[in-house]
Amino acid sequence: MSSENETMKKYAVVIDVSPSEQINDDDDPIKVMALVFGLKSPRSFDEVGSNYPDPLHKFALKKWSSASDKYKTEFVKHARVLTDSGNIMFGSNIASNAVIRDVGLRYWELLMGKMPSPSSVNKKKRPRVLMGGYKVDRQPTPKYEVLIDDLIVIGWYAESLASCLKGLVEVNGEEVKLDVLIDNLPNEQGGEDYYKATLLREVCRRGTKGLLSIVGVPEHSDTMQRELLADNMAGLMSEINSNDNSKYHESLSLFRFNRKTV
Repeated sequence: MSSENETMKKYAVVIDVSPSEQINDDDDPIKVMALVFGLKSPRSFDEVGSNYPDPLHKFALKKWSSASDKYKTEFVKHARVLTDSGNIMFGSNIASNAVIRDVGLRYWELLMGKMPSPSSVNKKKRPRVLMGGYKVDRQPTPKYEVLIDDLIVIGWYAESLASCLKGLVEVNGEEVKLDVLIDNLPNEQGGEDYYKATLLREVCRRGTKGLLSIVGVPEHSDTMQRELLADNMAGLMSEINSNDNSKYHESLSLFRFNRKTV
């Protein structure tokens, strides 16, 4: 199998979600997952924003949420340059809190078994469960607590990425590999304790027979141009989705595929 994987076509994608992935009991709020595909080489991700090779089209990316209207208009132009270059492709996955809770829980339990009974609650009375004991790099992880809400979000992430992989397989007519670079997951502590990332990696491994790999988690969010590109695309689609009269509506054509479940 390893020799087959070495010759298999491989894609890479950077993802981000707007607004925050954290969920609550309100059914209506919408989350947008943006997917930024590097199509030609690993350098495709690096040659964006202020790193774009053509000086005429360099553009210093920053967080969408705090950006001015002028910045957002200029960003859309830059995103068009990136798609026209053939190096980058954009996609989106739009879901309501209700769908995230339903899909995330079902996919988690399909692959990881029944959700454990709560071990405690946080200050907002949201239930936590005890995890740990599974191996990462052949070493068992210590016991730790995690919100059930966060495990549900991990299930939604994994199902969304598995669906993305399925689409790529259908387009290619054969199995392909997908490497995924993610932003920090909700309430992730960081440092050496990327436990939620290890859980997402395991769910994805089980759901895709190892064809989908979580290959990177930033130590600090939204510092690299590729991460800010994903942040901006998520913010752009969120703004379009929340306003039928958005002046950015024509920018929908930037997204080669869109999945919407609300």
